[in-house]
Order: sequence, then structure tokens, then C-alpha cells
Amino acid sequence: MSSAPGADRSPILFVEDDDAVCRVMTRSLARIGIEAVVARSAEEALRLVSHQFGAIVTDHHMPGMSGVELIARLVAEHPAVATKIILTSGDIDSETTRQAISAFGCRGLAKPYTTAELALAIRAATAPAGKALTAA
Repeated sequence: MSSAPGADRSPILFVEDDDAVCRVMTRSLARIGIEAVVARSAEEALRLVSHQFGAIVTDHHMPGMSGVELIARLVAEHPAVATKIILTSGDIDSETTRQAISAFGCRGLAKPYTTAELALAIRAATAPAGKALTAA
């Protein structure tokens, strides 16, 4: 199974305000064949979302618009994208975060995460409906 997301090998949109996380994760993902386009804010992500992305990975806590607010906007404008979104957070088990994941139908990934965990979440988000996934 290819490690790149989706059959069309579309890049992912990686929304993260921490420069170090962006550098490490985009390099790590590139080594396993996953191209990531970086947005350093939710507002920047909204400007980029017109491009074709295999998945959208967004941090929860960012200055300005939060990841949850970004997801709400994306899902309102493009309902089918919900299953392609991965919300990352250091407090993934908080009631507010769990409610957002459930309400929007997106995936959640606890911070800190490994490249392998992120790649598996991306593959799950980009897999054709009904296709089973196994760990990398």
C-alpha cells in the first residue's frame, strides 16, 4: 500500500502555528511520500482550501481562529470534507474537543504524535470508503 494519501496523491493541508512542528512534520511526511502544504493560521488555510487536498490536518489551539472554528467554517462550506479533517490537540480528551470531533465527524489525534501516527491518520482520512487500513 502506498504511503501517499489518496489515489490521486493530492497533498495534504497542514495547519499549524508552531514553526518547529511545521518543519519537522513536513520533512518527515515528505520522506514517506506525503506532500504537505503548510498554512500557519486558520485564516491562511481558508484562503488555500480552494486547492485540492487529500486531507486537512489542523491544530486546535492557534492564535485568532481556532482549529475547531476552522473546521466549522470548512464543514459549513464543504460538508463532504469533514471525514478528511484531522484535529490535533494536546487536550484531545477534553469535553469540548471530543464534542467538536463528534459534531463535525472529523478525526482527532493527540499531541504529541509521531510521524507514523500522523501518516496512519492521514491514510485513514484519505482511504476509499469501506477500505480497511493497517498500521504502517
